[in-house]
Amino acid sequence: MRFFGAYSDEGQSQFFECFGSGLIIALRNTTAKGANTAMKKWLIGIIALIFAIVTGASAGVVLNSASVFAGVKVDGENLGGMSRGEMENWLRSKAAAAAKKKLTFYYQDIKYSVDPQQIEYSLDAAGTAEAVWRYGREGSWWHRIKSIYSARVHGYEVPVSIHYSEERLNKLLAQWAGKIDRPPKNASLSLETGKIIPEQIGRRVDIEQNKEQLLRMLREKSAQSPICVQEVSPRISASDIEKSGVKDLLGIYTTYFNSNDINRTTNIRLAAEKINGILLQPGEVFSYNDIVGPRDIQYGFKEAMEIVDGELVPGIGGGVCQASSTLYNAVLFAGLQIVERTNHSKPLSYVPLGRDATVAYGSLDFKFANNFSVPVMILAEVQGNQLKMGVFGKDTSGETVQIAVINQREIPQGITERADPTLKAGEKKVEEPGSPGYEVTALRIWQRNGKEVRREVLSTDQYLPTNTIVRVGGKSLNDPLNLPPAATTMAPVRQEPGKKGADGEKLPGKMKEEKVREQTRN
Repeated sequence: MRFFGAYSDEGQSQFFECFGSGLIIALRNTTAKGANTAMKKWLIGIIALIFAIVTGASAGVVLNSASVFAGVKVDGENLGGMSRGEMENWLRSKAAAAAKKKLTFYYQDIKYSVDPQQIEYSLDAAGTAEAVWRYGREGSWWHRIKSIYSARVHGYEVPVSIHYSEERLNKLLAQWAGKIDRPPKNASLSLETGKIIPEQIGRRVDIEQNKEQLLRMLREKSAQSPICVQEVSPRISASDIEKSGVKDLLGIYTTYFNSNDINRTTNIRLAAEKINGILLQPGEVFSYNDIVGPRDIQYGFKEAMEIVDGELVPGIGGGVCQASSTLYNAVLFAGLQIVERTNHSKPLSYVPLGRDATVAYGSLDFKFANNFSVPVMILAEVQGNQLKMGVFGKDTSGETVQIAVINQREIPQGITERADPTLKAGEKKVEEPGSPGYEVTALRIWQRNGKEVRREVLSTDQYLPTNTIVRVGGKSLNDPLNLPPAATTMAPVRQEPGKKGADGEKLPGKMKEEKVREQTRN
């Protein structure tokens, strides 16, 4: 036994290799043609006995080693041959160095400094040391022998035990992304000139790759690294547009908004950016909610006025209905098929009655289909206080489209009386004047050479009236008092000066029939 115990780690490895080779040769000889069967059994038994004795003796020496087994590494550093104390000291020194490490990450002219305290980082020297020492010392003796041999031949990397704040690290990387990320832009066509506007490549910070790189560098010698940024290709390139043959303006519509309302303007602009450049293939259906996505703060939408249950209230994404309504009109003039559309509960200021399309993510959508045999492209632009939506494609029909609103019926508003102790008994004061509602039917009419070819009933819509609020002295009435219906009229929507209409738009006093620029295919 002392003979084997005197072997170094290298000597033991060489002995096992030589002994294994001899065993294989002997076994081959016993299987040679004509070998005596009894001799075979005797030789195999002797070899097995010798192998068991040698293996057991050597295994006892190897398994009880007082040092880290050869080939066991931490961050690429071979700790084989170190005593437990030496290995623990080495890891404590590594942990202390990591705690003082200063890193620099950069992208183009942007630089960020990172230190371990920012993410509450620490290297667990004791936990890592325990993992190093346990390697090759757990399991059956045969499993341990295989592990030790594998580490000696192939090496074994012990995972480093570290602690850090995942929340702080994610927040740090999110700051990088907020500064560096840039969404791609599809190639599109100019609504003014019809010329192709080239695509723009986007970029995105690779959060997971940067996370791994940062945590690894805190344990390595390197202190600087470029930020890992991926290119993001747009869905549509200039060559895609050229190949599609999209070149003719089929329909365009413009609405106006108060650009001084910063939040609402932001929401309109964001919706337009998401819509702009969408290429719709034949038979494909456009979903406003799928394209614009959730109207949440995390996606850049702001709080602005919107209609909820017939009332004008603040909400995230107020203004996106102006984008959907503008798009609805452009799509109507382009002759595309309407799949899903719902009108608002109250009249709007920026489109005529029967020409609006309300949306609510998860419940109300605006959808239309490309019923042509060629692709169409949807364009959206914000210029000052104007929102323009257009549809380009191939004009092969020579038809024009007109929209008509018929059978307009006024729905009179009611009166809601509210007790006001500051007024004398019987005294009344109008708090809010209210406005009537309407019922209308919208038609789409196709013409060729000035003659009607066909027509389509788009919808029959109802818009709720807004009750007049009257404060009354000496009474306690809260329920609305509905007046007798007024005579049916074809009068346009009227609104008191300075009062806000649905979707947060301020209406002019005594609004006459709105003249909105409409262009159709020629």
